[in-house]
Amino acid sequence: MQLTRKDVNTNLSIEIFIKKIQENDYILVEQKKLLPSWNVNPQTLIIFLFQCSIDLDGSNGELEKLEKDRLFYLFEDISNNIYDKCKTSNILLEVISPKDGFPRYSEKGVDFFSLPLIVSRYISNIKRVGSCCGLSYSKWGKAVYPCLMLSSDLGENILSLF
Repeated sequence: MQLTRKDVNTNLSIEIFIKKIQENDYILVEQKKLLPSWNVNPQTLIIFLFQCSIDLDGSNGELEKLEKDRLFYLFEDISNNIYDKCKTSNILLEVISPKDGFPRYSEKGVDFFSLPLIVSRYISNIKRVGSCCGLSYSKWGKAVYPCLMLSSDLGENILSLF
């Protein structure tokens, strides 16, 4: 499932992908290292791709930092809203920080979520480029900022929150 929204301040796109976590995926195999306090398996990934105003390729130092910060805070606002709705609906949801790959609400594990690796595995038209952290999306090139949430819900209830 894929949804598209617009950033009301910039009119840039936000694409949201709701994907079932694949059997034997790293997230499930290493769950105790990633989400040690979860007693149930995560079932669904919610991947956000934010279109950036500039390429995030390391060539614009301070401008890239400002753009990443802007998108981080936009994701914080969106994810706080979704988290609150999930909590009210008794849906277990975790928000993964795009800055460090650790869960925001659950106990931190000994391992982190590699957003570029996860995003490139679940979305076929996005590829890792350059160093392990760079991404290129077929629609926007390197002007993409990925974010991630996980849920124990199979997706039907999550979809209703958008």
